[in-house]
Order: sequence, then structure tokens, then C-alpha cells
Amino acid sequence: MKTSHILAVIGFVFIGLIFFFSGSTDKSDESQNAPAAVESSEGINTDSQAETPAVTTPADEVAPAAALDTEVSQEPVSQTMPAAESTSHIFTLDSFSYGYSEAELRVKKGDTVTIILTNSGGFHDWVVDEFAAATEKISTGDTTTVTFVADEAGTFEYYCSVGNHRQQGMVGNLIVE
Repeated sequence: MKTSHILAVIGFVFIGLIFFFSGSTDKSDESQNAPAAVESSEGINTDSQAETPAVTTPADEVAPAAALDTEVSQEPVSQTMPAAESTSHIFTLDSFSYGYSEAELRVKKGDTVTIILTNSGGFHDWVVDEFAAATEKISTGDTTTVTFVADEAGTFEYYCSVGNHRQQGMVGNLIVE
């Protein structure tokens, strides 16, 4: 059975329980004067004076599956707040024969950094040892991404670890203020 169908069935059961429990909380004064509840063919009590509309929504229209899916992060949550608010930075760098499109990147200590590496020629990656940040090695026309937190201030060299590209000058500086 598809996940969306299972979620739809769960939704119908949940709606049915809401109708069931909302109708079963009658007050003693009203229960003496109100007509008796009639049980429908689906087992839901309905009041004979006020009809409860039947739910006839097709399973595909209950809710999109993406709206019902939830994801739980496996990463630990920090119990302390940082002294300054961190910012997210996204840098798109192009790599080519013995170079990057940017020779210097600047961020603040504690910032989240995302590097989107494209490749317009050759076989390359992007590495900063001090943050254990490295992209995959990619070929011409490919793109890869790495995200890390710049949690130490200083100037750090980033480089291509393929062959002797670093020695050929395929380097830059990440400056963390």
C-alpha cells in the first residue's frame, strides 16, 4: 500500500474519532430534552436534529503527502545560545584548471558556510582542513555542495586536493573574523 494511501486512511480514522468524541460529550440537561442519538452505518453517532455531514473526500485530496511527512533531525541540539547570532552564507565557486572563481571568502566566527562548487574544466574538489570541510571530487559540468560551521577565527587556506593542483596554485583563503 502506498504511503499516501496509508496517510489518507489514518486521516479518515482521525476525523472519525474527532466526530465520535465531539458527539459523545453530552450534558445531563441537554440529554434529557434532546432526541436519542442514531448510530450510522459507519459506527459514528449522529444527532437526529443536526445532521453531521459525511466525509466523502477521496484519499488523494486529504492532504498532499509532503505536507504530512515529518523529518526528525538526528543531530544533537545545543543547550546554550551563542553570544552573537550566526548567519548563513552561501558561496558559489567555479573551479577550473588550477583556480577558483573566488580567491577570498569572508565570514564571521560561528557562521554557517555553504560552498556550492561548480566545475567548468577538469576534475576538482574544495577542501579546508581546519573545519574538516570537503566537497566531492567532480568532473566538468558537475556541481557539489558542502556545509560547515566556521567556529574558529583566522585565515584558512582552501584548496583542490586532486593531484598537484594545490601546488599549481589552486588555492584561496577563507577569512573568519
